[in-house]
Amino acid sequence: VRMVQLPLCHFVRLQPHTQEFYEVVGNDAQGALQTALAPLPALTAGLSVPVELQSGGGAVARVMPIFVARLEDENGAEVLGAKMPGHAGLFGVHEVRVDFLPAADLAESGAEYKARAELQALQGNRIDQLAKEKRSRWREE
Repeated sequence: VRMVQLPLCHFVRLQPHTQEFYEVVGNDAQGALQTALAPLPALTAGLSVPVELQSGGGAVARVMPIFVARLEDENGAEVLGAKMPGHAGLFGVHEVRVDFLPAADLAESGAEYKARAELQALQGNRIDQLAKEKRSRWREE
């Protein structure tokens, strides 16, 4: 048995196993995964994690596997394992960027891919803008 010190996760790329995932979570895939991954202390790249997806009332609707395709530390270096901020003993706000790959069995046309990529770029730009605004408010305080 060997103990290791895991870096703090700053980026994770996830991939649902089936397109059934989209039917369960509806339009809020990111919110569903944030809620499902919050209790996990660490993630390992290359493994699938069973996540509990909640229904509207908060009860667990289904447990589905999600593949962890990539993890990065604070320097942007790819790592094999990383601890999640909620279990790292840190206080304050620690952002973990999340990216999604389409489900392994999802057939996507070129136009659908382009539309999805554009939407993700817009969401990324919006998140960057919100982060800049938050940092500027912190500096003013």
